[in-house]
Amino acid sequence: MSLPVRFSKSASCSNSVRRAIGELEKQCEESGRDKNNIEQSARMIKDYAGIEELSAALLNTLIEKVTVGEPKEVDGNAYRK
Repeated sequence: MSLPVRFSKSASCSNSVRRAIGELEKQCEESGRDKNNIEQSARMIKDYAGIEELSAALLNTLIEKVTVGEPKEVDGNAYRK
């Protein structure tokens, strides 16, 4: 059974609209996560803006992780990334 051309174009347009809506919803979700991360960072900055001494506890709070790579030799000196 062949569909009228008018209906086929409408269905294609409808699929395009659904894809566009899906993409916009995804972008809104990502934007919301970004906003939450920014707000959380701003709160942390306010909490620590007046620090005068960097303690071990504060350092552990501010640094998520430290990654040490394999040593590489450059001009006879060993370096790590």
